[in-house]
Amino acid sequence: MGSLLISLQSWLERTAMSRSDLPTLCLGCIQLDILDLDRGNCSVCARREVAERTAWEQRKTVLADSTKARPVVKPTTLVKIEHSPDWDRGDVGVECFYAYVLKLDGGEFYAGHTRELPPRLMEHRDGKVLSTSGRNPQLVWFREFGSRDQAARFEAELKAKIAGNPRKIRRMITDFRHNLSLTNSAA
Repeated sequence: MGSLLISLQSWLERTAMSRSDLPTLCLGCIQLDILDLDRGNCSVCARREVAERTAWEQRKTVLADSTKARPVVKPTTLVKIEHSPDWDRGDVGVECFYAYVLKLDGGEFYAGHTRELPPRLMEHRDGKVLSTSGRNPQLVWFREFGSRDQAARFEAELKAKIAGNPRKIRRMITDFRHNLSLTNSAA
């Protein structure tokens, strides 16, 4: 204990400090240091306190951000473009193909493509298409294309939209109906 007092005394003499600047034992970190009288802690504890406060503010920000509603991001849906060798023979000389959307019972949508829209719709209504059979398919949207390849690619896009964001399909159908009503009223 005597050696501690001697080293403390020599330290005081070397630094020429006043009585208010005397080193005191900090109870926060058990270090002999000059206490900040306003805060009651040493410089080590003050730095740690600032670091802890900063870390807490960062955690609070993360917690506050995590409670905010975030949009649900679904994984991108990959849809295979359909093709049949039988189509090649039937497509000779055909200049018009269709991509279409059917609304099924329960509010679900079905997308397809064809070269002859009216006969294909009859196949859907007569239950000859397994995925729409017994589900009361109703044509709600269609678009004309110059080749089967274009129609098939657009069908794949429609299927991806149906799987990922049906709201886009609903908006597309609403716009289609609006444009159709404008066309009918002008005639």
